[in-house]
Amino acid sequence: MAPPEAVVPLGHASGQFHTVPVWVNDRALTVAVLDTGIGIELISQALCERVGCVVEGSFSGQRMSGQEVTLPLTRLERLEVAGVVREDVLAGVVDIEGFFSEPQLEVFVGLPFFEQTPFTLDGPGSRLVIESAASLSRREAGARAVPVSVRRHGPAIDLFVPLRLGDQVAEVMMDTGSRSIILHPRYAELLGIDLEADDVRRQVGEDETGNPFTRHFTTIEQPVAFEGAPGSARAGLAVMFQEIIHDGLVGTDLLSRCVVTYDLPRGRILVSGEDAGP
Repeated sequence: MAPPEAVVPLGHASGQFHTVPVWVNDRALTVAVLDTGIGIELISQALCERVGCVVEGSFSGQRMSGQEVTLPLTRLERLEVAGVVREDVLAGVVDIEGFFSEPQLEVFVGLPFFEQTPFTLDGPGSRLVIESAASLSRREAGARAVPVSVRRHGPAIDLFVPLRLGDQVAEVMMDTGSRSIILHPRYAELLGIDLEADDVRRQVGEDETGNPFTRHFTTIEQPVAFEGAPGSARAGLAVMFQEIIHDGLVGTDLLSRCVVTYDLPRGRILVSGEDAGP
């Protein structure tokens, strides 16, 4: 059997996030959220001060709402997750404590950290697998390969995948930082969903940055699957419709029911509906 480089149990936070231990600058062992939709790594202001980070420069990016957000930046001397070590890591500095009730959440690790390292999020097995060349080959033999679009904006990396929604296909961001599927409202009509129906919940408010929104919540009765991976199909998934700059996002409601290998160097994901082992 081809062994992986490492296998680490996944923790959970806020009912949707995958978490793992992380070493920062060889000085602090804390908890990181694995968030494939975060763009760049993030560190809390408090942890930045504890490990001696120097804040310099800034980065501006867009949230899914189209709102531009500017983050102060720092460089971490060393970041280690599951035995994978990166040095001189660019990270945004944010008030993470203001967003979440769990005080231990101090780091967000995104796709830039894994840009050269294939890894698997095994939802059913609740574990992170760092793949070796041999284990990746074995994983490939038991899964469906789905081409993805790797998009870079400065230091940020996002991953988009074709998602089949009944007889429609949307190009959605893979976002383990979200729970439900999020779609642009134009897909409601295409899917035959009346957003004014009595069984559709409507929410008007402001997000954590003060940006106003209108959201509609319902379910997609049609099967939802990664295009080319019919074994990942699930019906009756929760969906939120909101005006966003993308077709949509796919969150942990679907991702956690599959075994998904993120292989950025080869521009693909490998999807299997159940655990095939390390």
